[in-house]
Amino acid sequence: ESTRSTFKRIPFLLLNSVLDTLAFLTGTLNLDLSAAGIPRDPFGSVMITNVGSLGLQEAYVPLVPYSRVPLLLAVGAVERKAVVEGDQIVIARTLGIFATFDHRILDGSHASRMSKTIRAWFADPERYFGPLPPAP
Repeated sequence: ESTRSTFKRIPFLLLNSVLDTLAFLTGTLNLDLSAAGIPRDPFGSVMITNVGSLGLQEAYVPLVPYSRVPLLLAVGAVERKAVVEGDQIVIARTLGIFATFDHRILDGSHASRMSKTIRAWFADPERYFGPLPPAP
């Protein structure tokens, strides 16, 4: 029985080795392996996951070593909450965005500026992105 379970783990061990090797070649050595079908920067500079589609209001995404991405965002579900607008308490839709960032690359001031920028975008999206196109 133990031999059978060892053979079942071999594909996962091989996959980890392949991913580690690819990360070393493309990230550390900065080799262009696009001829082999591996894009130069397959993950970009941020990964976003929508946990709200799963009904979760919040999530904290762990850093994934082989991705070499310094910033991960988890977007929660839209919910109705009491908020203060001016001097009034009103019911409004709220959306939580949760960030995990690699302190080796980004520090608190970067995260603070990013947070303020995203908050401004969500507070007045038409100002930054223009009006929504009319429905067909």
